[in-house]
Amino acid sequence: MFNSVIAYSGLVWIVLWLSACTMQQSRSEFGLIDVERAQAQLELGLAYLEQERLTLAQQHLLKVLDYVDFRTAEGSQAHYGLALLHLRSGNEQESEDHFLQALNSETPYPDAVNGLGVLRCRQGRVDEAALLFKKAIDNPLYSTPEVAEKNSRACANQ
Repeated sequence: MFNSVIAYSGLVWIVLWLSACTMQQSRSEFGLIDVERAQAQLELGLAYLEQERLTLAQQHLLKVLDYVDFRTAEGSQAHYGLALLHLRSGNEQESEDHFLQALNSETPYPDAVNGLGVLRCRQGRVDEAALLFKKAIDNPLYSTPEVAEKNSRACANQ
């Protein structure tokens, strides 16, 4: 009887161990689904932002942060979108918070440097804005340095 209890305990332990392995694999697969969902929400949010449909944009951009860590590329882009949204609606503090989140992640979003420069210019902090525009222009990962150049000239001439 004692041997059958040991054998049964061993069998239970093996089943539990295999279940744990399966659960770990499921979590990993779920993580991939989350990234795909985050990317879809990000695309929707940015499209709505471009159309000035700010409420819908905000809903979708916030969902991105439900699916992925804010420090990921998708998280950085979502924070950038939220920063633009708040900048357009006149909420400078929220805008600044989201620009900084986009810049302080593991994968900083280069457009956020230019965006933060625009915010600093609006706040009258022209010297800080100029430094941010220069940083954006000099960043090889920033795909539209001409936008930062235009913003820099406009800020200097105000």
